[in-house]
Amino acid sequence: DFSTTWGAGFPPAPCCLFGEVYAVQLDPRAVGAVIRRHRRNRHLTQEALSSLAGMARSHLAMIEAGSKMPNLDTLWRLAWALDLSASQLLHEIEKEIK
Repeated sequence: DFSTTWGAGFPPAPCCLFGEVYAVQLDPRAVGAVIRRHRRNRHLTQEALSSLAGMARSHLAMIEAGSKMPNLDTLWRLAWALDLSASQLLHEIEKEIK
């Protein structure tokens, strides 16, 4: 049962840095903070970003609040809408977690 081991039911994602494999627990609050920061830096409203990413504004609001974890497809679309690569967005999230 992942919920007792990892909390929130999410197993850690394996990552590789300089040949070492380690686990990073994705924190929904960190994901939301990074997306919100990039949205604000680009002077976009939640309505505008959600429209560009093809999602409901309420879904984006829950992601930014850290109450909903976006799936990979959603992260990919948000990265594109923010003019970032998916790897850039994930790197920013990883930095936020550390």
